[in-house]
Amino acid sequence: MEIDKLEKLSNLELRKCVRDVNGVSKEDIDLYVELYNKLLKSPVEVNITAQRGLCEDHLYELCLSLQGRYKEFVDIRYKLGELYKEFTFKKLSENNNPGPCLVSVLFNGIYIGHYKDLLNYMKGNSEKLLYSTKGLGEKIAEVIFLDGNRKVKI
Repeated sequence: MEIDKLEKLSNLELRKCVRDVNGVSKEDIDLYVELYNKLLKSPVEVNITAQRGLCEDHLYELCLSLQGRYKEFVDIRYKLGELYKEFTFKKLSENNNPGPCLVSVLFNGIYIGHYKDLLNYMKGNSEKLLYSTKGLGEKIAEVIFLDGNRKVKI
């Protein structure tokens, strides 16, 4: 039950980000509204579950830096933004274009790929991919919602 809700919420969030709301039911919208704000402010733990080699090394290192506990789920996204900004400055100083961040933090985990590509990948629309990368669509880390030190059922 918990995983289904988090997967559904993550999918709805991806669809919202790309403005693909065709066929979204009232029940889905109600679920999104009910859980989104609650989970955004919930304490979480990030655990890397994938082995090195699943994706490009710099993406793996980026995700490895996200491992740990956070006061709020949204803090993972803030940290990813800061880490990617540092990576971008480094690449630009080497006269390399870093491109967009190819790591997405969703409610049911951390995935390799730009959020637009994740949705197209899940739908089987490979012709619409913007940024193909090694490990696209792979889950690299678990996001565990906590109540104190205990895992919370969603």
